Amino acid sequence: MNGSADLSPQKMAKLNSHFIVSMQAVCLKKCVPDFKQADLSGGEKNCVDRCIAKYYATNDILGRLFAQERAKA
Repeated sequence: MNGSADLSPQKMAKLNSHFIVSMQAVCLKKCVPDFKQADLSGGEKNCVDRCIAKYYATNDILGRLFAQERAKA
């Protein structure tokens, strides 16, 4: 198997959708404790931005580590 080349477009779309939904759930839970105001505060916006950046960076690191392990096998 060769990473994402083995995934059908439908499977890749499903995985991407799951990634986005998971990221939204994690970052909203962490950064927006309640929805009392219509708009996010500055602190909430900054928290969400940092959370998303960390989520993507972590996903990238894990993807590279998994690819390295697959290459060894």
